[in-house]
Amino acid sequence: VVGPEAPKKSVLLKLRRDDGVARGPIAKLSTYHKFFRFATDFRPRSLIFSEKKINGEPCIRLSLRDAYEFLSKMTYTDSWASEMHETFGFYSYADWLAVLGAEGFRIVKGSMPFQNPYIIETMYRPRAELFTQVRGKLLHEPYPPTNMLLVGEKPQLRHSA
Repeated sequence: VVGPEAPKKSVLLKLRRDDGVARGPIAKLSTYHKFFRFATDFRPRSLIFSEKKINGEPCIRLSLRDAYEFLSKMTYTDSWASEMHETFGFYSYADWLAVLGAEGFRIVKGSMPFQNPYIIETMYRPRAELFTQVRGKLLHEPYPPTNMLLVGEKPQLRHSA
């Protein structure tokens, strides 16, 4: 699992409201209404967010870290209860590098964070858009990495004869 590099960055999350209902079972809720259920059910921490209208459309302002947690869980309605106890984005790729480095691992070439196109195109993009607001303008914010390949090699200990 890998989280965003700028977890505290403030983003706007625009969610579909026409892909489900406002009340009912989680699997039937629109992505927009599922967010509010997520905000209530997510156990690892309280979410800090606000609603804001941008060009007449409701958006949710929150940290990129919290937006990522919702994005990574919003389609897992069959396992919703257990997903609400897990945090996927607790370390960014840079955080993982630091942890492995502190333990003496050498990072193998080719290690990297990446976006899985299947996740982006079938799960995220059809339901949610991320934006930042700069001087009143909305700018598309890239989705955070969905996965990483990280291989660390522990140097061999030298034994004295």
